[in-house]
Amino acid sequence: MRIEVDRQECISSGWCLLMAPEVFDRDDDGFIELRTEFPDPEQYDAASVVECRTRPIPSEEE
Repeated sequence: MRIEVDRQECISSGWCLLMAPEVFDRDDDGFIELRTEFPDPEQYDAASVVECRTRPIPSEEE
């Protein structure tokens, strides 16, 4: 499964960071970024339950 962050929609609230720190991180400018596009299954499960208000975290099956 692939996860991505839509930087046009992301407001960098950090909710995803709190819910799945093994998947998400902040870059040097404070924006949310991925540690990996293709997380392990248990990491994907944690990231998939993140319900960001702006919905910038789409995921898709590979």
